[in-house]
Amino acid sequence: MKNAHSYRLATCSIEQRRGGNQPSPFSIAAVCSLLRAFSKACFGLMGLALLICAGFMNGTPGTVIAKPVVGALDIASGFGSLEQTGLNLVAFDTASGTGTTPIINTESTKIQWGLDILGDPFGAITLEMDPAYDGDVYVTLVKRMTEIESQPRRAILYVHGFGDYFFQTEMAERFNEQGYEFYAVDLRRYGRSYRPYQTLANTRDLTEYDADLDRALEILRMEGMEWIAIVGHSTGGLTTSLYAQRKGEELQADALILNSPFFGIDSGFVTDQIAIPYISWRARSNPDKLLEMDGPPSVYNRSIHAGEEGEWTFNRSWKPDGTPVTYGWVRAIRDGHKAVERGLDLPVPVLVMHSDSSRTDGGWGDDVFRKDTILDVGLIRERAEAVEAPMVEVVAVEDGMHDLILSPEPVRTTAYETMFQWLDRVAARSSFRINPSPLKPNRRR
Repeated sequence: MKNAHSYRLATCSIEQRRGGNQPSPFSIAAVCSLLRAFSKACFGLMGLALLICAGFMNGTPGTVIAKPVVGALDIASGFGSLEQTGLNLVAFDTASGTGTTPIINTESTKIQWGLDILGDPFGAITLEMDPAYDGDVYVTLVKRMTEIESQPRRAILYVHGFGDYFFQTEMAERFNEQGYEFYAVDLRRYGRSYRPYQTLANTRDLTEYDADLDRALEILRMEGMEWIAIVGHSTGGLTTSLYAQRKGEELQADALILNSPFFGIDSGFVTDQIAIPYISWRARSNPDKLLEMDGPPSVYNRSIHAGEEGEWTFNRSWKPDGTPVTYGWVRAIRDGHKAVERGLDLPVPVLVMHSDSSRTDGGWGDDVFRKDTILDVGLIRERAEAVEAPMVEVVAVEDGMHDLILSPEPVRTTAYETMFQWLDRVAARSSFRINPSPLKPNRRR
């Protein structure tokens, strides 16, 4: 059992502001322009795209500001509480009076969830993690608070992509309808877990997220979940794959679903062999340096947001048109891709899903609603077919978008049915058992 963490008591409310001290977000096109300029200057060649990445998207420039609240917080006031076993608590006002999410450690036996920013029936808790290179770090766990009667108790843990956070309420409802309790995590420096002194979505090493996923899975086990599938989208798919490989037989999950995982980029010799290695080398001494270029609005943003051509509503400061990209992030992703290239050996069954075609030229047309406009699906499939696991399936979803569950109907229903049918096949092969300890490793059979 891991050592308990101790936490202080504090409160804050979150409001959206423009500008501030944070740098403006940069678009994918900006990163591409920077690499092209680099290639021209050095070799007279045109570098192709660099970070066509897992969720670089959607929204307008801005930041989320956390504003301290004066005075003490009464956790028992109805905003969310915890039946504790000698714990210290921290609580945060989630957004503009929508409720309070208790910040806890993971030695509790019963959690009372605060009201999430999505409103009823979604609850949330926020975990204060060990401080990092940029100060205090938080992770937020969201749950759809619907009573599910199933034996064994099964759950989904959703992990978002880059420049993203959990907002897909339809996904939670659909998994509930299939008998799965639904949880989602906003990783450190993302969405609900972001703080104004941080660079949105920044990381220097993908292993930073191991602690976030450890805590989330521990809480699911403490809530009595006996069988857990992790669903990772885009960069979340890359992150969860590498996490599962590092954990091996100690992984506290039983299956892995990857929705358009960010397994690599193929952007030409100059970018792949010169530009990215150079930026990664510079990251050793200056990991927080930003790639600073401007570019046109995101095609993907336009295709999914309800305020433009899409059908989904989300916080466009937490899921912006372009997300700040640091040298350290580039190096972390490059290291992750190199690990995938060396081969993934995963301890649980794996489903990899992707669209059947890509369009990554940045242009607009009707086909942007039927293609992955972020990643090369051919490369996803190539890397996925090399994965070693007890059970691996790779499925191309016809006319799917980058995030398959945001595709127009009937495509997203096809994506959901693919997941549900696969989970049924995995369940048929599994030997379910109840762990006597919620933290005991759930070894695969």
